[in-house]
Amino acid sequence: DYTTMGLFERELGKVSYGLGGHLARPTEILLACEGEQIDRYLKPCITGEKHESFALTEPGAGSDIMSMATKAVADGDDYLISGLKHFISTPCVPDFALVFAVTGVEETPRGPRKQVTAFLVDRGEPGFELQRGPTCAAQRAYRTYELSFDECRVNKRQILGVVGKGLELSDKWLG
Repeated sequence: DYTTMGLFERELGKVSYGLGGHLARPTEILLACEGEQIDRYLKPCITGEKHESFALTEPGAGSDIMSMATKAVADGDDYLISGLKHFISTPCVPDFALVFAVTGVEETPRGPRKQVTAFLVDRGEPGFELQRGPTCAAQRAYRTYELSFDECRVNKRQILGVVGKGLELSDKWLG
């Protein structure tokens, strides 16, 4: 529970705050995994066999999620993801990324609004490049990464949750 996790983080923080980053893994967003995603992503993260990264932040967008430029375009049973993510932090090299990308636009009373979808993208997929980002001065135990996508093809089975509802999932982690 959250109280126990807080106590663990406090005690580990007496030695090294970096150890606490391993404690809060995997992200709760992975509870949205369904079907084969559970065995492919969720269970290996729970056992520590795989590590995820949360890829939301972009150059030019910062914390303004609605300025997101990474796009995923439907192509048959797949999506082609193109764009950049940066300042993606994790305590170890991620095996896959939770990538948030614009998949459409909907009209609302306030005007057009981007629909964002969450994808589970494996490291090593063609069109997905992962490289080390700048060193974090305040949190040396964490590594930052830059992720680039050049028409990275992912199957619809790698959508986490519902198409266009990725921001609702991101709120679970960000909150």
